[in-house]
Amino acid sequence: QYLAGKTGRFGGQGLREQAQVSQWLMWQMAGLGPMSGQMGHFAVYAPQTVPYAIERYDSEVRRLHRVMDKRLSEVPYLAGEHYSIADIAAWPWIQVYAKRPPDFAAFPHLARWHAAIAERPAVKRACALRPTVNPQLGQPLGEEEKRHLFGQR
Repeated sequence: QYLAGKTGRFGGQGLREQAQVSQWLMWQMAGLGPMSGQMGHFAVYAPQTVPYAIERYDSEVRRLHRVMDKRLSEVPYLAGEHYSIADIAAWPWIQVYAKRPPDFAAFPHLARWHAAIAERPAVKRACALRPTVNPQLGQPLGEEEKRHLFGQR
């Protein structure tokens, strides 16, 4: 938010849109990010499979996707007419689920939004850096990585 305010970019145009940017950014930080992270943890990284946890977080993430899809049926971006830090914060959490077409297909407005952002030049450049930034991308975590990330000993 600081950089958006300082640069005058991605923070919303006008007070109403700025308020929407803040609202959707807080929504992402309080809901989409944490719930998607928990889903990923229990589905991919947990030392034991816990069906209840996977089902609970998957259900909540789907609910959040429905909220986004409804919003994006009304406007092109989360905060309204302009791409903002709310979209920047939410997009990576959707990127994970975009790889699950049967599930993702249930959210056509979310799919449109995701595809539009994926085509932005800066997003393409950032995504192209993934293998350089994280050469282990897609590989199972080692014991030291698990310990650092999850406090698992």
